[in-house]
Amino acid sequence: MSNQEPQNKSKTTEEAAVEKRRRFIKGAGIAAPVIMALANRPAFGAVCTVSGFISVDPANVSAQGHVVSVCGGRSPGKYKNPYNGSGDWPSGYNPGGPTSAVNPEGYQKRPTPVGTLMSAGFGYDGLLKDMTMYDALWVNGAADPNNLCAHLVAALFNALNGLYVNVNGLTVTEIKDMYQQMSTAGTYQAAPGVFWNAATLVGFLAQTMG
Repeated sequence: MSNQEPQNKSKTTEEAAVEKRRRFIKGAGIAAPVIMALANRPAFGAVCTVSGFISVDPANVSAQGHVVSVCGGRSPGKYKNPYNGSGDWPSGYNPGGPTSAVNPEGYQKRPTPVGTLMSAGFGYDGLLKDMTMYDALWVNGAADPNNLCAHLVAALFNALNGLYVNVNGLTVTEIKDMYQQMSTAGTYQAAPGVFWNAATLVGFLAQTMG
C-alpha cells in the first residue's frame, strides 16, 4: 500500500492538470481536436510559434517538430509580485507601486509610485495604455475580460528575459505587434486570412507558459 498511494496521488495530480488545461484552451475557442491532442500529450506538449500553432495536425501531433514539451515561458502570476524574489521583471521595466482600486489585496507599495505604463512598455498607445504594466497583470472583469493584457505582459517579459528557449520562439517584436493589432482591430492576424480574437490569442499565449 505504501508504494501504491504515491502513484495514485501522482496520477490524480496529472489528471487534474490535464483537465485544467483542457478547460482553459476550450474556453479560448480553439478547435476541439487540437485541444485534445495538446492536452493529452505527455508533459503537456506546447507550440511555441504562431505558425506552428496554426499548422498543428491533431491526427499526428506527436510527430511534429514544432510541438515540444515546454516553451519556457512564465505565466502572468509569476510576474504579479516582483518584490518577493520570484518576479524577475526585465531590466528597464519598473513595477512601481500598486493602485489600490485595481489591487485591493494590499501588496506593499514601493518608493517609486508610478511604474512603466502599458503604452511605454509596448511602444504604442493601445489597450490599457494609461495603466501600469504591474496593474495590468492584476486587472480583470470588464476592463480586460480575457486577461489579454496580463498574458501579453507576461509574454513580453518572457521574451525580454530570454525564457522562450525553443528555436524560433516568440520574439519581442512579434508580441508588441500582437498588442498593437489587438488594440487597433480587436483581432490578431496570425496568418493571411487567419484572424484570432482575444480569447484565442490568450489560449495560444497561455500554452507557451508554465
